[in-house]
Amino acid sequence: MAKHQVKLSLWLIISVAVVVGLMFWRSNPPQPQPVPIKVITEASSSPEPTLFANSSDGEITLEMNQTKGADTITWTLTVSKAQEAAKKIWWQTLPKDTTMSIPFNTVSPDNKYLFLKKVGPDKTRYLVLTVSGEPMISETQTVEFAELFESKYPDYKITEVTGWGGINLIVFNTDKVEGGIGPSFWFDVLTGAFIRLSNRFE
Repeated sequence: MAKHQVKLSLWLIISVAVVVGLMFWRSNPPQPQPVPIKVITEASSSPEPTLFANSSDGEITLEMNQTKGADTITWTLTVSKAQEAAKKIWWQTLPKDTTMSIPFNTVSPDNKYLFLKKVGPDKTRYLVLTVSGEPMISETQTVEFAELFESKYPDYKITEVTGWGGINLIVFNTDKVEGGIGPSFWFDVLTGAFIRLSNRFE
């Protein structure tokens, strides 16, 4: 009789455990595992910084883009005029340690010329070119005036090009090579002449 009661009690315990387990399983059914998705990523080239500038009257927009190579950067300048298609007017491939920029007041008041700044590891240069992309003089597309100035005025060095002081005149400041503040000059883009100013332009 005792054995029968033990078997009955054991059977009841097992039955209760099974029922409780079924109830728990129904209230918390196992969640289906998501199917893993293989994502194939391709190396994407991030866009390089683009430089923009406008003429003072807003009629001309300049856009300069960079294309990086292994050891070089190709700089490309595009000009957009009102109601005209954009036109690539200049490009140059330079070492990676040389950068181009569009200075403030870069377009001449008559919208015919512009200048760019080129900074290398040991020197800074300034390129003048036409907005149309046509050659400046003698079939040369650009005129670099910093080197011209240094050869003519070896006692001075250009410290800042402030922009246009007239239709064909670019204004820049100098310091003395031996130390001290130098005078301001105009560079005439049509004649290639340098005109010393009586007062320093600030």
